[in-house]
Amino acid sequence: MTRRTAGLSILEILISIVIIAILVGIAVPRLKATTAASQENGAVSAFTLMIKNGASYAGSRKTTLALERSGAVIRFVETSTSAMPDDDFQVTVPASMTVNVPQGRSLTFGPTGFITNRGGLPNPVTLTSSIGGGRTWQLSVSTIGEVRSTP
Repeated sequence: MTRRTAGLSILEILISIVIIAILVGIAVPRLKATTAASQENGAVSAFTLMIKNGASYAGSRKTTLALERSGAVIRFVETSTSAMPDDDFQVTVPASMTVNVPQGRSLTFGPTGFITNRGGLPNPVTLTSSIGGGRTWQLSVSTIGEVRSTP
């Protein structure tokens, strides 16, 4: 009579490994897509908030702020010092997105908090995703810095 000892056979272990590999193969691409979509939503929200804060900052400090783009970084700088007021005034656009904000300086908020110069900034600003279905956000910026977003 043959006794069977407790444990798993090599075939059972191999089947378990194959099942785990299939599940990981399904989960990893979805996780990457979810992470990229989250970064894109964050960039749109941060850009919207940055514009609103820029208008408020310029008006409350009686200074002039200019929107400046350098590569993937979009930020506000004080025109008198070329310094960035705070980290809240900078957005890095994810690599999976394109944006139609021109390189260099564009939009300017004057000391009243109103836009004094659009300087080539398109209205609406569009941010387009290269993942998923190529989702596009359109951000309309009003003269007083209000931003309306339509996905």
